[in-house]
Amino acid sequence: MNESKMEIITEQIIQAFVEHKRLFLVFDRDGTLVPYTEDPKHAILADSVRKILNKLAAQNNISIGILSARGLKQLRRDFYDGMQILAGNSGLEIQKQKQLTRRHPAAVAARDMLREAKIHLEEEILPSFPSILEDHGLSLCLHWQRTPIAFRPDLFKQLDLIRLKLPGLHFKEMPTSFEIWPAIEWDKACGLKEMLQILNLKAEETALLYAGDTEADLPALDFVKSKNGITIQIGRTSSDEHFHLESPQELHELLRKLESKLVPKQAI
Repeated sequence: MNESKMEIITEQIIQAFVEHKRLFLVFDRDGTLVPYTEDPKHAILADSVRKILNKLAAQNNISIGILSARGLKQLRRDFYDGMQILAGNSGLEIQKQKQLTRRHPAAVAARDMLREAKIHLEEEILPSFPSILEDHGLSLCLHWQRTPIAFRPDLFKQLDLIRLKLPGLHFKEMPTSFEIWPAIEWDKACGLKEMLQILNLKAEETALLYAGDTEADLPALDFVKSKNGITIQIGRTSSDEHFHLESPQELHELLRKLESKLVPKQAI
């Protein structure tokens, strides 16, 4: 990304902060803060990025949020010092200052069905199709990109059979995975609204920023845009509605610029 465009984004964030006196920066995890890896367990948040986010979160009237499809268990490992508000499973569970603050009751009620789905996937998918199953607590994610192309139709047929057995769950087809969720109306915009409520922030009175990289992030991006906030799409062709950064590394560069502008020198 050219330097002038990076400066434009930085200055817009700072100007919005000056105007609103309150700044809430929210980030997706995988593909946004953390580069993708072939095996999700190897996708690790860089310690340098965590430290920058901590320094920003320590400033007056600045809050940092993480809104991820991953569960709180992973986010707690990323941000073990608890300075951020963490929203796992796209906001179905939210932690503030190391304390579990909110967990969607319908998602909790669906745990038995998720456990049943996990058993089906472990017994009927994993032995036959090279794939990775992640258990996020209130959702599951089956990564099938390792399955050879010739075998993928059979994999999808088998998943359809499992889906029919579990009508209380929703199977979301993603580019290289299936996410299995409780069958409730929910997206990342819902999660973001919950985070604002917990922080006692009004979207119209707060300088908002959201950064994400997949279609799952679009509801949150659109919500922030509707509130005249700043939106950034990572690693994909962006519409004119949003800024575009090529990679998590470019987002890290933006965070370093914000650190230099918003954190007193003695704290850096």
